[in-house]
Amino acid sequence: MFGLYFIGLLAEPILGKFKFLIAYVSAGVVANLASIIWIEEGVTAGASGAVLGMYGVILAFATTNYINKKFPKVWVVGIVAYAGFSIVMGIQGANDNAANIGGFVAGMVVGYLFYFFHYKRNLARAGGTRISIEILLITGLFVFFYLWRNGKDDTLRFEKEVMKLNQIELKAMTQMQQLQSKTNEEAAIVLRDSALPQWRHFQKEIMKTDVYRLDDEFKQKRKLLSKYAQLRVKQTELIYKSINEGTEKYNAEIDEVSDKIDTIINRLGT
Repeated sequence: MFGLYFIGLLAEPILGKFKFLIAYVSAGVVANLASIIWIEEGVTAGASGAVLGMYGVILAFATTNYINKKFPKVWVVGIVAYAGFSIVMGIQGANDNAANIGGFVAGMVVGYLFYFFHYKRNLARAGGTRISIEILLITGLFVFFYLWRNGKDDTLRFEKEVMKLNQIELKAMTQMQQLQSKTNEEAAIVLRDSALPQWRHFQKEIMKTDVYRLDDEFKQKRKLLSKYAQLRVKQTELIYKSINEGTEKYNAEIDEVSDKIDTIINRLGT
């Protein structure tokens, strides 16, 4: 808040309220996009990127003929020192450096745009509505391009589907765990009419996710779940045959399938 108060004292008299708001919002949006792109896992929150964006705006102006003659050098030193301090704190893990750097660079770009397309033409400070709108449009294009490239990811849909699969799995496993308390005839009926349909339903549901757009990690998880479903169906069919035919000739194959299932469960758990 001190950083925002300090830069507000410098920037608002130069930019005016409207362009100050445009610069702050644009720098904040770009800062958060930089954070999302750079930090693939995790969530950050805060306005440091937008605040540092305003420091970038004023630093850009300080390098032009518009204010460099009447802009005390100690203020430039203060701006650079504050930005450097924030980045150093980010390196130590205290805040989001991707947002800080992204916001600072975006602020400098906005500052130069304001200068070259407004102030350099000696227009009134309160004017410049057109360049303000153009900056908002450019910021919107950044957001649109990011969403166009990444907004079709189906990770959330896939995670919701996995939650449904967990419920199906729980029902099937509950039925199979009750087999020991049943006669062979009752166990065969449970396997044929309850457990096996549940595992086939599981397999059908995971197949629906083949069209989902996922990153490599979730693609691997989907592949393992598909194999898991296939093995569960095969295991249940073999157990049903063994009980229904009253034979142990399938035992070796059942054990082999069960070992493969355990391997997949371990991989899914890591």
